[in-house]
Amino acid sequence: MMVITLSRQLGSGGDEIASRVAEVLDLDLVDHARLRRAAVAAGVSELAWEELELIGRGDLVEQLTKALRSVPPTPTSERELFPILTPRAGPLDGIFAPPLPPASIALAESVRILEDVVNRLADTGRVLIIGGGGQAILANRPGVLHVSIIAPFEQRVTTVQRREGISLAEARRKVRASDRNRAEYLRRFYDVHWDDPALYHLTLNTGRLSRAVAAAAIIAAARAMAAGS
Repeated sequence: MMVITLSRQLGSGGDEIASRVAEVLDLDLVDHARLRRAAVAAGVSELAWEELELIGRGDLVEQLTKALRSVPPTPTSERELFPILTPRAGPLDGIFAPPLPPASIALAESVRILEDVVNRLADTGRVLIIGGGGQAILANRPGVLHVSIIAPFEQRVTTVQRREGISLAEARRKVRASDRNRAEYLRRFYDVHWDDPALYHLTLNTGRLSRAVAAAAIIAAARAMAAGS
């Protein structure tokens, strides 16, 4: 078994590092987009997902309206991409089931479904999960490696500004909003602090380490854990 959760600050290079680690270790990489599609396929509404992503941010209604305008349709083949995530039958399934799902699922229920998705992904035994609260959901599962990728604030701002072609002021707002959302999500639903080093086996600072070195450190730790070292 080799299961890794990777939490990353926006602009820290965490996604690039995760991609490298998954490639070298031959792990299924579940990034933000794939996790979203899996959660929707398992029963989380698009509206509920957007609400979860906007927790901790100001102007919730305005942000949510903008976000929903850009929501792509869920592929009809999603359950083929995630066969283990077919929604489990409930007491009202069958002839008594409502003809259409409700427009929105309560946030707590959406979080429960997401937890189920993350656990079922971990059950596959060879996966790297980016975000989704994996460090909290799988905190007590033996053999799972929990990693956090961080970087200095201004470095992250510059990275986001260059990558997205926006102003430095907008990049600062975006980074701060992302930090608030991720911190508030874990605080509200798991009563933990996102930046608590005790949540992770490794916390790697890409302000001091290159992304290649950070990836190498994760690969070495994962192999050592898998070998029982």
